[in-house]
Parts: sequence; C-alpha cells; structure tokens
Amino acid sequence: MRLLKNAHSPQRLANVILGGIQNGSADDIAISFACNRLYKLLNSSGRKLRDSPAGVKGAVRHLQEHIKRDMSSFRARSLSTTVYSLAKLEAFDLELFSALANRVSVQPAGLNPQEISLMLWAFAKSGFELPVIFHALGRQVVNKAEFFKPQELSMAVWAHARAGIKSRTLLMTVEHETAEKIAYFKPQELANVLWGLAKLSFSAPELFGAAEGVLLASAGCLNPADVAMATWAFAATGTGSPRLFSALAKRAASLAGELSPSEAGTVLWACARAGVQPEPHLATLESAMDGRGAQPLTPRALATALWVQGSTGRRSRRTSVYLSRAAAQSDALGTKDLSMVLNACAKLGVRRKQILETLSARCIELLERFEPAELANVLWAYASLKAFPRGLFLEAVPATAEAVPHMEPQSLAMTAWAFGRYVKHNRKEGSTDLSPVFSALGAAAVEGASDMSMQGLVMTAEGFAKNRCNYPELFAAIELQVVQRPARQLTLQGQIRLLSSFALVGDQGVVIFKCLAPRLAAQVADMTPKTMANALYAFASAGQFSREFFAAAEKRALTLLPAFRAVDASTVLWAFASQNYANPDCFRAFVPTLKALARRLTSQDIARVSWAYSRVDIGAETQEVYLLLAGAASSLKRPMPLRRLTQVVRAYASVSLDCSDTPHPLEALHRAAISSAEKASPGTAANVPYVKDIVCLYSEVLPDGPVKDSVLLAYAKHVKHSCFARNLSQQDAEKVSMIYERLESNKD
Repeated sequence: MRLLKNAHSPQRLANVILGGIQNGSADDIAISFACNRLYKLLNSSGRKLRDSPAGVKGAVRHLQEHIKRDMSSFRARSLSTTVYSLAKLEAFDLELFSALANRVSVQPAGLNPQEISLMLWAFAKSGFELPVIFHALGRQVVNKAEFFKPQELSMAVWAHARAGIKSRTLLMTVEHETAEKIAYFKPQELANVLWGLAKLSFSAPELFGAAEGVLLASAGCLNPADVAMATWAFAATGTGSPRLFSALAKRAASLAGELSPSEAGTVLWACARAGVQPEPHLATLESAMDGRGAQPLTPRALATALWVQGSTGRRSRRTSVYLSRAAAQSDALGTKDLSMVLNACAKLGVRRKQILETLSARCIELLERFEPAELANVLWAYASLKAFPRGLFLEAVPATAEAVPHMEPQSLAMTAWAFGRYVKHNRKEGSTDLSPVFSALGAAAVEGASDMSMQGLVMTAEGFAKNRCNYPELFAAIELQVVQRPARQLTLQGQIRLLSSFALVGDQGVVIFKCLAPRLAAQVADMTPKTMANALYAFASAGQFSREFFAAAEKRALTLLPAFRAVDASTVLWAFASQNYANPDCFRAFVPTLKALARRLTSQDIARVSWAYSRVDIGAETQEVYLLLAGAASSLKRPMPLRRLTQVVRAYASVSLDCSDTPHPLEALHRAAISSAEKASPGTAANVPYVKDIVCLYSEVLPDGPVKDSVLLAYAKHVKHSCFARNLSQQDAEKVSMIYERLESNKD
C-alpha cells in the first residue's frame, strides 16, 4: 500500500500494480485503492486512459483480469470503489461488468447507500445493458431510502435515467425523499434528481414546484452542466415559470465562457420549448452554442441550434450556415438530428431544394431506425414545405405502417396529415399503395381519438379526406369528440377545415354540420371572404344546409364585396345556388364585383358563376352577367376544358334572355368554344359526352348562321373520330349525325 501511495506518475503506479499482481500481494483493498489512485493521477495530468502509454493500459488490463479471478474475495466497499474507479477510467469490459452485476445481484442487502449509489453510477456509465443490477440495487434504494444522503439519491436516480430503467416504486420513493430533504440538497444534486425524473417521464409537479423556489434562490451556484440539466428537466415536464427560465438563462449566459455548445444549445432549446425568449442573453447563448469559433459544432449541436431557431421563429444570419453544415455532415446525422433539422426547416419556411434532398437521402438510409415520433416529424416537415423528394414517402410506407401502433396521438395526426398532403400533390413516383399506412392509422386513431388535441383531430380528418379514404369508424370517433368538447377548443379555421374534410369523404358528419353551424353563424363577423367561401363550399358540397348560417354569411358577404377575390365570389355564389338559397338581391349586388374581377376569373369560376346565375332571376342584369362571363371565357390564357365549357354552355342555354338588340350570349362564347375544341384531343373517350352536349346545345339554341357553323365545324374532327361513335349510345350518335348532315346540306 505504501508503494501505491508513493507512486506519483501513472507509469510508476502501473509498474507497482503489475508487481503486486505478480507476487500475489494485491488484495481487494489494494486493488480498489490502485484503481482510484490511477484515475486521480490521470485526471490531474489532464489525460484519459485511452491516450496513456501502453504500459498503463496493460496494467489496467491485468487489473481487470485479476478482479475476474478473485472477485469472490472482494468485500462490498472494495467492490463498489473498484467498479466506480473503472467507470471513471472508462475501462469498460463487458465480461467483467456482467460478472460484477451477477455477483452483486445475488446478495445486495449488505451494501450501504454510498456503495449502492457508486455502483449504480458506474453501471449506468458503462452503457452495458444489464437490467439485473438496476433491479437488484433499485430495490435496495427503496428499502434504505431514509438513510440515503442527497448526493446518493441524486446519483441513484441519475443512473436509472441514464440506463433507461424505469421503476415507478423507485421514482416515487426518490420523489418523497427529495421533497422531505430538499433543504439539504445542493443545487447540483437537485438538478440531477429533476433531470432523472424528467428523463424517465415521471410526473412530480409538487416536487418541481418546490425545486423551483430552491433554484431561483441558488441559481448563481449552478455550474454549466447543472444549468443545462435543470432547464431541460423543467421544459421536458412542462413545469417551471418564465421567471425560472429567465433566471437559468441569465446564469447560463454568465457562464458563457465555460458552457459547451451542447449545454448552451440545451438551455436555448428548453427556453424555446417553454415559450420563453431570453432576449437579453440570446446573443450570448447563441455565440456559446456556436462554439465561439473554436471548434466546429457537432451534428447534435447543429440540430439543436436549428431547432431552437425554428421553435422561436427567429431566423438569423447563422441559419443558412447551420443548414449548409448540417447537409455537409448529413452522413453523421442521427434520426433525432434529422427530425430536429427538418422541423426547423418547416417552421422557418426553408425550401432549399439541394439541402432537403440531401437530408431526404439520409432519412431513407435510416428509415428502420427512426423512433415513431421522429418519423412522424420528418414526414410532417416535408409535407409542410410541400417538398416531396423522390422516393421518401414511397420508401417510408412499410416503416410507417410498422411504427403507427407505437405512435402517440399527436404523431398519428401528423403522419395522417403528411400522407394526405402527399396524395394531394400527386407526386408522380408510380402507383403507390398507401393502404397499409392508412389502415394502421385508422385503427390507431380510432383508439386514440379521445387523447388527441382538437388540432390533431382536424389534421387526422384532413389526411384521410385528402386520400379520399372514408373510414367510417374514425370519422364517427372524430365527430363524437368534437361534439362533446367545449366549443372554445376549436378555432374558426379548425371548424372550416374539419367540415371540408367531412364533405370530401361523402355521407359522413350530418351531426357535426348541425353542431358547428350555430358556432359558425355566431363567428361570421370574424370571417374573411376566403374563410366564408370555404365554409359555404363545405356545406354545399356535403349537401348540408343551415338557414341560420347561410343567412348570416349572406349578410356578411354583402359588407365585404370589395374584398372578394374571383375564386371566393364564384364559390359563395355557387354554394348559395346549390342549396336553393339564391336571393336575387344578393346576386344582383355581386354583379359590380364580378365586373371588377372579370379579368381574374378562371374557367372554374366562370363555370360556377354561370351555373349559379342560371338558378336565379335577376331581371335585365342577367344578360349583363352572361355577356361579361362570355368575354372572360374568350380572354382566358388557356382554353377552357371541355368539361367546364359544357357546364357554361348548358347554363347559357337554360336562361331566358332578350336577344332582340344584342347577339345571343352563346354567340359571344363561340371563340372560347372553338379554342377548347382545338386544344382537346379528338381520341379521348372522356371528352365524348362533352363534345356531344356542346354540339347539340349550339345546334338547338342558335339560329343558322356563321357563328353556329364555325363552332360545329371546330368540333367536326372530334365527331368524325372513331372513338366518338364507340362511346355514344346509338340514339345520341344518330342525333349528332343529323346535325352535321344538316350542316353539310346548308353549305350546298
């Protein structure tokens, strides 16, 4: 022992150790002392075992082999000191630690609190999966908790959290003992306990409340690691006041010179998670997170930095640099890093194609390793950006279907919404069978609907609706939740999105339309033309009607006429007409607005407006509307699709107009009709019924003359194509044939 104490260098100590092992003089006390002494000598010289000379490493290997052989002779105190020192040295040997775990687990009752805490710390530090030791020692912590000092309690809970071993009995015991002894805890010890409880998702709001007071009073005593752990713990558990986060951020900023990039990033992450922006200290902490230029950020630090910016919505000059670095280091990014980086891109609206594609390639490589929440976050981020890199969603189908049963309700909603948006944007990656994903999502969402937020319910409904996936049990579950919950939980926009989703899937949601109609009527004063149009469209397309809401919407629309866009005006008019709520005064009031918007009307707008006005009599102004629409149709940059043109022509043919002084409105449409005929493909079977209707309507409504002849001739190539006759009934084919025979005879 004297030789060990007098060895003042690692190499000298290594020689003494080897000599003692060889001559058999090394007992358990000497071995434990030697391990502890070697750690202290290396630590004082600023060196790690892995960087030490071969002789020192060799001595440690001999020590490990000696411990394996003579483990049965070791007493509890020597054993705990030895394993603790080996962990400090980072001398991890799986065979040795497994043997130690088995030895200690057999008779753990003889260990005192200090020995228990040292061993737990060492086994957690090793990283080996040895749950047997944690279960055995954890029971001893529970049995002897009243004798544990604050430091020993903090080491025990930290170790369990580090190893991911959750024992509710142990955590309840630690919570109780910490609350009882909180006055004796040092800030560092308290931070360790809070971090451990938060890491294991153990709810202890009363303890966290008491700890807040202690930390506010002693924040100035915290070191960098403790500040990071404390802020993370409060943010992760959703506890802590803005005052606490500000105090911890202030302390972190005062330690900026000592903070590691990871610690600075954790503090910023926690503040962002808690919704607190420590403005006076933000620049200081960001600089510390950036490493002050001394060394490049690690992938995790980069991901954290970007996540913080995304959470606060605070894009800075560093954002572009961080993203470029993340893409350059994509091979080193883990699943959590990718999730955080892409979340930031989505929230900051970053759509840099090259970076998104690089990150997508890395995501595809790691698909099988993503945690369910991480995978949901990645898919949501790409969908939010309307960026669908080739292959990502296709490759993700099997992994997502497998992950869905393990997802939390919010992740289910994000995943459903992301795949729904993917379908909507119709990425041309081949035929994609998404049924495995939506089947799994449907079953899980029905079960988890009661735990979803209102936003989650809306996102889930939208995802299934965009995929035209009518899952009756799911929509019934969503409907039930919306009807039962307080109205204030669902925003105006959320109500409209929800109704639009129910409208898309067909005969679902009669109850939800009846439930939300009075709410919408009461909120109509908050509606813009766009939100009003979307709400009315949802009701109309679902075949639902609420006089209360439609009347309130009509009144509101008349006050907003100058603010209407073309698409909103056409949608509102179409919705009113389709539900037989066509008030002539209202439609007449829209005429000046339509005149002002004539150049902005699309083919869909023209079709909707022409049909809507065919359902109401507004007197002499009807002709004005149809001439206006004809001019708009003739001025379109792209020819009107035949399907829409048919709707327009049918509407024109159905109205009673005074044609004594002006050409028939159908004549004003002839340029649009001819352009559509020239653009459409003659051999397309889907166009046949539209061609038939246009030809018949022009022939029946217009008198013989140049306009009628020019339109019929424009469609002759469609009629003569072999595809035309094959896709018409004999009666319709004969009718069209007679029209063209008359046309030929008129020429003669």
